[in-house]
Amino acid sequence: FIMIGGINERQAQIIHYFQTNPDAVVTVKEMQDRFIITQMTARRDLTELVENGYLKEVAINKVKRGYLRSEDFDDKVKN
Repeated sequence: FIMIGGINERQAQIIHYFQTNPDAVVTVKEMQDRFIITQMTARRDLTELVENGYLKEVAINKVKRGYLRSEDFDDKVKN
């Protein structure tokens, strides 16, 4: 997935995670813990994937946000 272009190695790993776990919903905190990165870096990685159409952001509660595959995920990954 790193060959997609315009994404970093962590983002490629996130895309791979969603490819193998299509029903997954992740949070910034989960990505922060998984990659041992700052909250800001985790949020930026996920936000960029939302902006590029790979993920969709949803409200879990009034404060917490979750990220899941976008409707176009499969088409985006194929290209």
